[in-house]
Amino acid sequence: MKRISTITLKATLIAIAFLAWQTPDMIASAQTPVSSFEIVHFAETKGRITDTKNAFDTTMYTHYAGTGTLTLNIVLYDERTGLPIPGPCGSTGCDFPYGGNAPRRRAIHFEDLCDFTNQNLFLGVAFLTLRGDVPSTFVADTYLVNSRENAFDLSYVMLPLHPLPSGFRR
Repeated sequence: MKRISTITLKATLIAIAFLAWQTPDMIASAQTPVSSFEIVHFAETKGRITDTKNAFDTTMYTHYAGTGTLTLNIVLYDERTGLPIPGPCGSTGCDFPYGGNAPRRRAIHFEDLCDFTNQNLFLGVAFLTLRGDVPSTFVADTYLVNSRENAFDLSYVMLPLHPLPSGFRR
């Protein structure tokens, strides 16, 4: 019995060590503000969850609390082809300015960044780059919401922003 307890304890400690271990490129701190992020998976369909059955909506709610200006660049890629998703942004992405005369809060709907002429569903990856004033004063929450039968029958998940190493090129 004592041997099983010892093995269980060792296995637990190893698991905790792996969970707590991070490389310097994975840490986002105030000393080294991260300016590039990735959303590893999103789904978007033609139609909003409020008026379309079985719709997927990905929305990013952003807030800039700095005193200067900042620009968020978003590029969406199709998971199946690896190519940029057709739409108004193309391969260079869409720029969203913050601060100065620009708004400090935005709701960015990925549906507005996609062209659904040739297909009704996109499964993708999003790359986000912050340029300008201190990126640590920028906050973003991204939600993927799915409607089933109506706008009151919903499920959602918060999509995490994964920091990318400095100098990352897409």
